Amino acid sequence: RARPTPAPDLYQHAIGVLLSGIDSDGAAGLAHIVEAQGTALVQAEDTCQVADKVSFALHSGLACDMGSPTEIGAQLFAMGRRGE
Repeated sequence: RARPTPAPDLYQHAIGVLLSGIDSDGAAGLAHIVEAQGTALVQAEDTCQVADKVSFALHSGLACDMGSPTEIGAQLFAMGRRGE
């Protein structure tokens, strides 16, 4: 069953967060967001239990920024306070 996706013009306002996992499906989603000038945050490889998913995104150049889950949370909070 296909998952619903936001309208492409909304991606510029999207923030994608990719955390530890297996496979490249998360990177595919981030690619749509980045192509539309959205923001992609990726967990740092050294903080992952399983780094396959984030490694693919990082090596594909999709990440706008990366950090530990705690750092990503703080960054999201700051972005929200700034109205981004």
